[in-house]
Amino acid sequence: MILSIFKQCTLIFSLILMNLFKLISLRKREGYIQISQEDHQLFILMQQILKVQCRLPIIGAFFDGEDILTAEWSGPLSKWSSDGKLQSSSSIQCSNLVQLGEQAFILTTNKGGIYIYENNNIQYSRNDDIFLVGYILKTSLFMHNTIQQQNFLNLLNMKTSEKFQYQHNCKITSLCSLNSEVLFGDEDGYINKLNNRIIWKKKVSKYPIDLIQTKGIYIYLASGRSLIIIKNSKFIKQVKFNNDISCISINENLLVGTAGGELLIIGAYIHMHSKLIDIKQDIQMTEYVTRIPPNQYIHVLDQNANTTRLETGPLTFIRKEHETIVAGPNNMINLPPRTYCKIVNPLIKENGKPKYNEYGEVEIERGEIEYRTADAYPDPFPLYPGEQLVGKVESLRIVQQNTALRLIANRDFKDGEVVRLAGEEWQRNGPFTYVPRQEEDIVQDIKAVVIQPNTALKLRATRAFTDRSKVARIAGENWLIRQTGSYLPDTYEEIVEVIKGEVLTDKQCLHIRATHEFVDVYKIKRRAGDEWLVTNKQSQVHIKDVFEEIVAIKKAITLSSRNYCVILNPYDNVKRENAWGVKVLIKGEKTFFLSPGEELIGNQVSSIEILGEDEALLVQAINDHKEDGKFRVAGDRWIIKGPREYIPGVEVQIIERRKAIPLDANEGIYVRDNRTGEVKEIKGRTYLLEAHESLWEKQLPQQVELLVQRAASGQPYVPPKTDAKGNLVYDQNDSNLKKRDKTRIISFKAQHNSAIQLYDYKLKKQRVVFGPDLVMLGPDEQFTVLSLSGGKPKQENLIQTLQLSLGPDFMTDQLIVETSDHAKLKLTLSYNWYFKTNKDNEQDAQKLFAVKDFVGDACKSIASRVRGSVSSINFEDFHNNSSQKIREAVFGKQAGEVRPELIFEANNLVITSVDIQGQEITDEKTRNQLSQSINLAIEISSKSQEMQSRHQALKLEQDARGSLERQKLYDQAKSEETKIKLLEQQAQSAKVKAEGEAVARSVAQTIESKIKAEAELNQTKLRVEALKVEQDAEIEQQKKEQDAEISYTKATNELEIKRAKELSEIEIKKFKQVVQSIGRETIVAMARAGPETKAKLLSGLGLKGFLVTDGKNPINLFNTANGFIGGQQ
Repeated sequence: MILSIFKQCTLIFSLILMNLFKLISLRKREGYIQISQEDHQLFILMQQILKVQCRLPIIGAFFDGEDILTAEWSGPLSKWSSDGKLQSSSSIQCSNLVQLGEQAFILTTNKGGIYIYENNNIQYSRNDDIFLVGYILKTSLFMHNTIQQQNFLNLLNMKTSEKFQYQHNCKITSLCSLNSEVLFGDEDGYINKLNNRIIWKKKVSKYPIDLIQTKGIYIYLASGRSLIIIKNSKFIKQVKFNNDISCISINENLLVGTAGGELLIIGAYIHMHSKLIDIKQDIQMTEYVTRIPPNQYIHVLDQNANTTRLETGPLTFIRKEHETIVAGPNNMINLPPRTYCKIVNPLIKENGKPKYNEYGEVEIERGEIEYRTADAYPDPFPLYPGEQLVGKVESLRIVQQNTALRLIANRDFKDGEVVRLAGEEWQRNGPFTYVPRQEEDIVQDIKAVVIQPNTALKLRATRAFTDRSKVARIAGENWLIRQTGSYLPDTYEEIVEVIKGEVLTDKQCLHIRATHEFVDVYKIKRRAGDEWLVTNKQSQVHIKDVFEEIVAIKKAITLSSRNYCVILNPYDNVKRENAWGVKVLIKGEKTFFLSPGEELIGNQVSSIEILGEDEALLVQAINDHKEDGKFRVAGDRWIIKGPREYIPGVEVQIIERRKAIPLDANEGIYVRDNRTGEVKEIKGRTYLLEAHESLWEKQLPQQVELLVQRAASGQPYVPPKTDAKGNLVYDQNDSNLKKRDKTRIISFKAQHNSAIQLYDYKLKKQRVVFGPDLVMLGPDEQFTVLSLSGGKPKQENLIQTLQLSLGPDFMTDQLIVETSDHAKLKLTLSYNWYFKTNKDNEQDAQKLFAVKDFVGDACKSIASRVRGSVSSINFEDFHNNSSQKIREAVFGKQAGEVRPELIFEANNLVITSVDIQGQEITDEKTRNQLSQSINLAIEISSKSQEMQSRHQALKLEQDARGSLERQKLYDQAKSEETKIKLLEQQAQSAKVKAEGEAVARSVAQTIESKIKAEAELNQTKLRVEALKVEQDAEIEQQKKEQDAEISYTKATNELEIKRAKELSEIEIKKFKQVVQSIGRETIVAMARAGPETKAKLLSGLGLKGFLVTDGKNPINLFNTANGFIGGQQ
């Protein structure tokens, strides 16, 4: 018994010593011992500060503290915010990303493209079948084809375009630039340094080196899932991740991307240590120690028992080998006053404490929800394993006055004394503070609706119930709440709409129709389909009821003393129905509304007809009636003449309003008698049409209509136009012409010395009017249209006119004649003409229009005479006597002399003279011979003038050449004199310049030597003084540091001595008490039991003749056994 107690005490004491040494080591790392700046060693403690999840493996990343840039393999280049949210993404299929500067990167694609990406834009691009990996001295780029993973490097200098190839003994798997050298890893796990040859290599892994990055003196390697850190060619740390590492990026932080699309941003903290500590061992120790601050917690998984427990701070937790921290350290949940949080899978409590199962884990209600409030949890609390916080801490909802919460039960439960069934809805009216419960859900917030004056609230029942007014409602029923104020709908009430009342005035009313049988607000029973008016005599404001629909808002019809209207289907207030088909005349002054069914004839109010002295109304009787003492039969028409006022009755229809037509002596109208059909003309007086009369429109042929309109605009005839086919057409639609009033008598002004022929188709007579005169066309008369030839040569129907000019005038024609020697000529002849007639003789007047086209007829006759005469003479005779020959041919001879004129008896046309305006040879051969003779004469004259001009030019040239030679000789003499003077001046200038430079050089050298000597002297003095000041300061600083260190060491030593003395006294006292309590025999047994147990333990391990040492001193195997035993405990 005593022996077992001794063994247990020995093991406990060993464990205490071991933990004490660990705590002392931790306290040293925490800074409780002095750290000097001499002979320091760097080590890194890493902590994850941000994580970004991408879709594809990450091959490049950058983080500047604000924005994150990621490149995914064969994926986009993305930009993230500092809280891990995606901001933008490009469509480039990336293969590598290398940083050039703070905001500049080189980007390559899996299709061989190279891009320089700067300030979110592509600044440079190049297409090469190479793979970018490094950037050196801002001028050179190192590249190689690691996509195929060959055993050689292709290095390209982008500045000089020089290429270099290196052959390796195995496949190259990674590459990185280091100053002016290249680092690359291979598939054997070696890291190599290259500068045209291998200058250094080191094996760091048994697997291929996938990635290399450098930062100062540190080298970061990725091999599979492992991250290896090397400093000064020495191994520092190895960290393993869950997935293969696909990229490493280093700036202020360490960025590690994995093949699973995870980007881990790790913060780096650098500490200084005064002693050479095994960094690998230190980092391994920090992996087992977790400091839990106050109000934080962690979840620890015991992998032996497969259970998870909770550890809360403040605590320094030392993790065992079989334990894993699965969550935390996390902050505890702190609920300020009037707040709550939602917990899923809450723990089960017994008597206010967590309930544990047989395995030591907290039991939870899986799938349940617990709402925890600040009243129930005033202190911060942790989440036990399995519990989850949904959302964040939120404030309790305050339901204000005139608001409510509509709730629904999601399970059966008892709410106080009320039993709620799943799916049941109820409502809680404010004011109150709502605390959420897991048995109920919020359907919606209900707010009170304020019913303003002149408005009403329309409600609908969602199910059968009894409302707050004790009225039973059925599902779907609608009703109105007219009471002003706020109204909060009940649980089974649904707000349909807020109905605004219609304001009724003397000028506005409502036309209402009933949709169901009901009693309206005015206590009048209405049947379905009834229509009525609501005016301001019943109510100033009308709110539409649920069984009412507003057909229209009607305006009042106001009639003044000068207005009237006719109402169709008047409403009988006694019978309460319309008199269908009846018309009623209403005269002003009066204001009224149209009742339902009533119609306003013409949809307008008519004014009383006021007739002047020259006005009248043509009216017609619609029905038989008696008016003004006369009996009128339906269809009768009569005239109501002014001056007077007239209101037509319902039996009378106004056909038109007529006005007397004033006519001048030269004006008139065509009037038709509708009873007989006779048309008469009224001229030179004011005329008012009778009831049986109407204005008659006289129609003219289209051609005559155009000639009359053009004559009114000052153009006596219509010139034709030529269409696309060459035909002559007349423009019948001229927008500049004024339209004619066809009821007015047609008047035409005959010009001076002209004649117009008119034909009366009723009397079958024709008359000729000579100008100047005004022609007024009777109802049955028409103009005679003249179609005359025109142009050169003459063409038929080229001119159309209504009047015939009597002359004197002239006309021109062209004709082709042939002489007896067959010379063809084109002659242009002009004829003077006039008509010889007696205006008082009707036969002579009618004879003027006997020939339809007097121009064409006369020209043809004269042309035949000229051709016959010219054909009998030769060209030379005709050329010399052309005028005489043509006059003889036209007028003929009488008694050996030429006649003075030619008379056409058919229409009394007289030709008085003939003029030859031009003649042209049409025969080509004759024209060429004449042209050759003329050209020969011109050529002889031109050559004579040319010889004279050439002689004069030669003379002038000789004079100018002699003057030029004399001037050259004179200029050369002057130039030689000027050169001599220039050489003299240049020699003098060179002499002065040489003398000045020599003097200036000597003076400058003297001054320069003096300045340099003085500057060196001053610098030496200042340097001596600065050195003295620095040495004095260093001596003073070292003296103070040594004094402080001595004082600190002395005080520390005194405290350590005092502490050791007190501890030794305590241990001595404790040891005496233990010895006294155990006894002498027990101590002897305990002393023998320890060595025996250790020897057995070492023999069981099979250790024989081995020496364990730390490099300086041997280690007792018994103490080593104690460590093994303590580790097992």
